[in-house]
Amino acid sequence: MDTRATNAVLTHDNDHITYAPNNPLLDVEHEDQDNENDVHYWTRREMSVNVPSLIVLTVLAYACRNITAISIVSQASEYNWDKSQMGLVLSCFYIGYVSTQIISGFLSDYIGGNQVITLAAIGWGITTIVYPYCVDVSRDQSTQLAIIVVIRTIFAILQGFHYPAVANVVASKIHIRNRTCIYTCFAAGSSIGW
Repeated sequence: MDTRATNAVLTHDNDHITYAPNNPLLDVEHEDQDNENDVHYWTRREMSVNVPSLIVLTVLAYACRNITAISIVSQASEYNWDKSQMGLVLSCFYIGYVSTQIISGFLSDYIGGNQVITLAAIGWGITTIVYPYCVDVSRDQSTQLAIIVVIRTIFAILQGFHYPAVANVVASKIHIRNRTCIYTCFAAGSSIGW
């Protein structure tokens, strides 16, 4: 029989017949073999705790990100900002956010996505809490604006670590059969927070 014509492997194991495609990427038995270099994928129990936590964290990340965009008009009227100052406050987020995407990927590979997510979330959580109080540090309008821009840029830098670290966690902790579904859930979390 020509082996090139067969596209599957049938194995007998105590009256059970297992069908597996003859493709190492899809071969379930090939994937699940214990290897010294294999990473520990999350168990079903670990996934039931960690995945919802990361989805909620993604929702909170986007909610915190959009607080300023929603409240900028009331802030501008309270602190007498013109449109260019409002634009500066809003645009400094994107400058900080874009600047850390690649660095976050490397850092997530080096120390692990879980650690990067945790440290970044603590940092942007603190800057979210501190943000409203920083404006009242000074009565000078230019100083207030400079403080807000610095805090918002730091916030953006820390938020820039979130998605590359989540991608690292999905790639290293979630089994290949579940990755697409789980990453879609994370992406949906960003829409919910939006």
